[in-house]
Formats: sequence, C-alpha cells, structure tokens
Amino acid sequence: MTDITSGLPLSGATLQIKGTNLSAITNEQGVYIITVPQKGTLIIICRHLGYVSQSKKMSFQGYAEINFEMTPEPEALDEVEVIGNLIRPTKRAGDLLYTGSRITTKGLDIQGAIAQNSIFNSLKSLPSVSVESADPYGLNTTIARIRGIRNYFSGVTLDGIPNYGIMPIGARDEIVDMENIAAITFFKGAVPADVSAASGNRGGTINVTLKKPDSVRSFNSTQSMGSDHFNRTFLRFDSGKLSSKTAFFGSFSYTYADKWKGEGPAGKRNHLAFGLSQQIGSKLAARFFSSYNVIDKNAFRPLLYAEIDDLKNNYDLDYNTLLTGIPSEDLYYFDYNKGSYKNRKSFVSVDYKATATSTLGFKAYLNTENASYSNTLKMGNNNLKQDKTRDLNQWGLMANWTVSFRKLQTTLGYWFESFDNSVSIYNNSITPQGLSPKGYAFYTVPEGQGSINNPYLKLAYSLHKFKFQAGIKYLHFKEPAAERFLALNADALRPEPEADLHTDAIDQSVFLPTFGVGYKFKETAEIYVNYGKNYMRPYMYIPTVSLYLQNRAGFLESNRNLQSVFGSWDLEVSDNIDLGFLFTSRILSLNTSLFYSKQQNTLAVVFDSEVGLNYAQNVGAMTSYGVELEANAQIMPSLTWYFNPSFMRLYFDSNYETNSSSGVQLA
Repeated sequence: MTDITSGLPLSGATLQIKGTNLSAITNEQGVYIITVPQKGTLIIICRHLGYVSQSKKMSFQGYAEINFEMTPEPEALDEVEVIGNLIRPTKRAGDLLYTGSRITTKGLDIQGAIAQNSIFNSLKSLPSVSVESADPYGLNTTIARIRGIRNYFSGVTLDGIPNYGIMPIGARDEIVDMENIAAITFFKGAVPADVSAASGNRGGTINVTLKKPDSVRSFNSTQSMGSDHFNRTFLRFDSGKLSSKTAFFGSFSYTYADKWKGEGPAGKRNHLAFGLSQQIGSKLAARFFSSYNVIDKNAFRPLLYAEIDDLKNNYDLDYNTLLTGIPSEDLYYFDYNKGSYKNRKSFVSVDYKATATSTLGFKAYLNTENASYSNTLKMGNNNLKQDKTRDLNQWGLMANWTVSFRKLQTTLGYWFESFDNSVSIYNNSITPQGLSPKGYAFYTVPEGQGSINNPYLKLAYSLHKFKFQAGIKYLHFKEPAAERFLALNADALRPEPEADLHTDAIDQSVFLPTFGVGYKFKETAEIYVNYGKNYMRPYMYIPTVSLYLQNRAGFLESNRNLQSVFGSWDLEVSDNIDLGFLFTSRILSLNTSLFYSKQQNTLAVVFDSEVGLNYAQNVGAMTSYGVELEANAQIMPSLTWYFNPSFMRLYFDSNYETNSSSGVQLA
C-alpha cells in the first residue's frame, strides 16, 4: 500500500473482502495479509483516511498479491486529516519510531515564492531552523542553520540519492522545482542508517521525495509576479497511466528577479524535468527521472563590520555599476562578481516485490555540475578578480533489501559512488586599463577517481507497547592522490608539479550506529529516545591550499608541506540524542523533543605557533543542547494554528588561541 504521489508506504489502511468480515490493516511498511478460507472471485475494498477508496476484483486460486496505489482526496475536510497537514512527524520505511519531520505539498504551497526556488527556505517553518536569504525569492545566496550548524554540513538527497558539491561543500538547494516535490523529510539529530548523505550529515539530513507521474492525465500551470521584476512561470504535463501501464510527466519553469539593490539579477533560472514510471506485472516497477537546471546570478556586496555598524547609511551599499580605472574601486565592480551554474541529475530505479513481506530495490544515478563564476579580493597589495570553475561528475549504485518477519523488520543495503570533482582558480589583476591575466593560482591533477562505499543494516522490532530499532552503517571515503602545478605565465603551467604541493590519497572510514526505543501509552501518545552518530568529511581543501601558497616559505621553514596539513585531518563526528514525546488528538498535535549533541574533530581555525599562522585544524570539540516543539491545533474546520518554538545553545568546549588579538581567542 503506497501513496501514488510520493511512493511512500501507507500504514493504517483498512482492507476488507466485500460481503464478509475478513479484513486487515496495513503495517508501517504498508503490508497487509488476509487469509481467505476458499477459492473464488473476490472483491477487495481498500480505505484510508484522506485518500480515495479503491476496490479490485480478482479470481483467487490459492495465493495472490494485490497492491494499491492510493490517490489523496482533493478535498479532505475531516478534522483528523487536517491536523498535521502541513508539518507532521514521520518515519522511514522499515522504522517503527518517528525520527523526523515531514513537510507536505500543502506545507510547501503556503510558503510562497521563496520556497519554490530553494530547499532550505522551505524548512524555515520548522523549529531549530534559521534561514537567511539574500533576496526575497530564494534565488541568490541562502544560509541556513539547523540546531546551530550551517547548512554546508547537512546532507540533502533527492529520492534517496545524494545531492552535493564542493567549493563550497554541501548541497545545491536550488536544483528542483517545489511544484515537483511530494514531501520533504528532515532528520535533525540521529539519521536512520539507510539515509545517505555523501559529504556529511553533522547538520542532519533532508530527503526530498519527488512527485511521481500522476495516474490521471493533467496539465498544471502557475504564474507569479512581484517586486524587483520578479517573474515565475511553471508548466507541468502528466500523461496519466496509459494502457501499457506507463505514465510520464514533463515540466518547465522560468524564474527571474532583479537584485533589490545594485545592478544585475538576483537570479535567472531555467529548469527542465522529466519523469517516467512503468509497472511490469504485479511485482516489478521501474522509474526514470532526469532534470537540468541552470541559474545565472550576480552577487550582493558583503559589508564590513564597520559598515554593518552604520547600517543606516550603508543599507543600500552594493557593487559599483561602472568601471572607474582605479583598481581599489574597480575591486567592487558588479560584473566581476557573478556566476553561472548548471546541474544535471538523472537516475533509474527498479523495485521488485519478491513476496508479500519483502522488497528488493535498485538505483543507478549520474550527477554533473558545471559552474563558472568570479569574485574579487584584495591579496596583499594586489587587487584580483578570480575566475573559478567547477566540473563535478558523480555516478553511483544503490541496492537494498527490506523484509518483515512477524514483528521484526530488516533493511539491508549498499551504496557505492565514484566521483571526479575538478575545480580551478584563475587570477586576473585589476589595473587602470582593465584586467591583466596572471595565470592559475594553482592547478590540481588528481591521480584517478574518488569513491564512497557504504553498507548498512537496520532492524526494527515491536513488543507489545514497546518499539525498538537499531542500525549500523560503515562509511569508507577515499579521495585520490593529487599533483599541483603553478602558473609559468598567463597562458601556461610550469612543466613539473610542485613537490611540496603533492598530497597522498585520503582514506577515511567510520562506523555510524543508531539506536532507539519507544513506548506507546495509547494510540494518541508515544515517548521515545533516539541516538545516532553523524559525520562530516573534511571540506577546507581549497582555502587551505590558497593559504599555504600565500605563506609557503613559513611552512617550508618549519618542515611542513601541504601533505602534513591534509594528512592530519580526519572525519568530524557527532553523537546525538533526542528524547521525544508525541501526542495526537482530533484537534491537537504535539511533537516535542529535548536534544543533546557532542561534536568531535571539528575543523577550527586556530593558531599554529611553529608556522605563525591561523589555519583549519581538527581540534574543535563542541556541545549543543536544546528543546523544540512542533504544535498545531485546529481552531475551526478552515483554520489551523501552528506554533513551532525552539531554544538551543551551541558552544566550543574550550577556547582556542589565535593571533588576531591579545588574549585567548575563540576561533
């Protein structure tokens, strides 16, 4: 039993043989079993609150498997269905405990334009989530903090497939149209073992569930307009389920808005998506999805502390619209600070229902990113424009087996990824006559491709009113060895790599356990405690190479090379505990959690007395704790009240010395 839109299993559905008292209720995996005393022609009726009821007629000859894909009711007026309609607790298939929060399609719709273009902006209604966007439409820079942790350290997946990049590390949050999303599930603390994260999940993991092709032919279009020349067009066509049991959709969107200050667009975005689903017999289902996203945008000028302190007079300060011929002024020219970003994502998935209680799943995917962008900076006495490129290629395979045996549910899986992530930085001097090419800051040549290997196991067991679940995954991450070349001139590299810039292969691994136990007082109240270990792979490679080159003599004098820095880095890890309470009634829904996190090996910028510099080192230890509440109450049939407060504290366990000022400083 699944939701036809999201593909997620539906528990609590009632199935009955027409004309008899034979019935069953689906479990957490959407599985049901009805024992029929005799052969013959039967009609099975399926009902679920908030969904269109279905019936199927079949000739029963001893054993049969009948699957239902339930379509949500277009008008759900029942009070119980309205409660938690926008945000509600959720759990993974194969789990028994509610460990995450789910934002539904309606929850995305009410947030307006800013949530249509940015995944992180769609989370701002959740407790312990703080989101800042440079523009009102989510097209430009977005910075989020989840329980105090920057969004760079949060994992994001699209239908379970990792979505991430480098320079900067982390998820690309503008690469999917919200109109194509069925739901967003967010795990803030412990993350289930079968949720992949690629670069890391120290800041939790967000899983985006894409809408499947609709079973009914339809065409949807929306048009939005607003200030700063905001314009957004979205079109989607669904074929409906054809006689061949094929269904597909195609969508297109165009979004544009000017910056609210300064010259240039905050974002000009085009997005194409195509999806296809194919049912093969009663047990096999296949899907294909592909998307192309391109966005061009001009940056906003960052303000200095003194300018922020006098915000009244600097509120509208942005980049210059004209060149002056003065390098120190042309450092702030708007056309030197912009970028174009292209992302392509494709995957194919196959699900096979081996038995009534077991399912095999397989996915293969390919992600690419091509970005060309520039920014200006002052390096010593030099005013520079840096042209940066990213060429990222990731392909992977995912397989899983889920089986239920009496009260035990088991999920076993494996994720493999191979990646080839290349970046470059080219320097141009800003002169009175314009730009003068200088050459690459450095050029990295990796020796092969990197890889991620991630086997995992998850178990869930129910005993009367108690629920137990546990998981373990092993993450092995390998970055290839690399040689680095410096510029000979503006057009060529030196013929030989720099010996002190060589870095060996980075080989890191960690076991990540999870464990939870819950107790259900009654159908409306449940308490649980959940533990999980999360991780973050090193991410300061490019800034550290640049810092090393600027202070190369000092490192070499202290017998340090680049390998000595990178070789000392390790995976960041965090231990997370949540104590939660859930309550649901006809008019009130509560989901409250006390959380505690201990984070180790975090990269902190601290002072190295031997080199005489501040740079990133794995010496940080942090602690966070807090409380959060998701609450909603139905005031009347057409009005629901939401209240999502939170309190948290995040701090370094120790002070770390820097040479930025006198005394002991916190990096």
